[in-house]
Amino acid sequence: MTKKKQFIIITEILVFIAISLIWFGISKSKQTDEAAHLGKQFDLSNGDQSIVYVVTQKDQSFLKIVDVKGEKTKEIYVEDQAEMVSPIFSNDGKSVYAVLQSKNDEKQESRIIEVTIENGTVQERYKTKGMITEIVLSPKGGQLFFLGADVFKNYSPIASKRPHDFKIYELSLENNKAKALTKKNEYDMSSLFISEDGNTLYVSMVEEMDKKDSFEIHDKIYRYPLNNEGELQKYKGIHSDRDIYSFAISPKGKQWVYTSVANPDTKGNFEYELFLSNGAEEKQLTRIGRYAGNPVFTSSGDEIYFIVDEQFGTQEADYSLYKMNVSEGEWKKVELPI
Repeated sequence: MTKKKQFIIITEILVFIAISLIWFGISKSKQTDEAAHLGKQFDLSNGDQSIVYVVTQKDQSFLKIVDVKGEKTKEIYVEDQAEMVSPIFSNDGKSVYAVLQSKNDEKQESRIIEVTIENGTVQERYKTKGMITEIVLSPKGGQLFFLGADVFKNYSPIASKRPHDFKIYELSLENNKAKALTKKNEYDMSSLFISEDGNTLYVSMVEEMDKKDSFEIHDKIYRYPLNNEGELQKYKGIHSDRDIYSFAISPKGKQWVYTSVANPDTKGNFEYELFLSNGAEEKQLTRIGRYAGNPVFTSSGDEIYFIVDEQFGTQEADYSLYKMNVSEGEWKKVELPI
């Protein structure tokens, strides 16, 4: 065989391999786009009878409800013009509230809707420019609280939306009018939580942004008293040096479960695990080795549901729902109908 023929054969093989790799990449990307994905946020109904969650597929968001045994599933709303986040049950369990975030970066807006479970009737409760990231209902009724932010204009067309200048807002469900509770724009806020008595809001946020050394900046829990509307106060009930991200408080308020980095000194990927604190002592609950977050206590306080990113550290998140007994320390995956 001449060198020329060898060159032609090798070239043809390389071209075939290149085309195969491109086809495989396109095929895999198409399969990813067409696959159904569980959202990162969910909620339990009062009495732990049902779970509400969001599934996205082909640019559509599906709002679904399933009983905790996984036997009865109901799709109550479909949205194709916006991203749907932060689904929560009403206090009586007859409806679901959710946030719709615009997909148009040039005209960012958010809406809070209420969907009646029985017949799927949709009512727009609030609409605003900017981004609403999370909502919680007052257990007293009549009020809804949310995290509102502005959005950075991205210079890169492939960059994701980046919210900033966060405040906590109160929405009256009687007249659908909102007002800002906090005065200062915060760099970041997440994991909005309301106490069982409805008197205090809690939120995870960055502390001490005025420090020059960025390594001294930490995410901690802050509290906002609703009975005497004052300022955000750093919560001192948890003695931990860890950064605290998503969290939940037990019904009696004696235990906290929160997400933090389990291996802060690693040179590899961080592992975000769940930790339990009673105020004085802290222990690690999960050892999943990826990302565990968004915990929700059951009404008894004995168990929690939480989200795991099965592909944490890759470009595509893959969320699953898990459940564990807090005292026994055993967790298992909850198979949600997707």
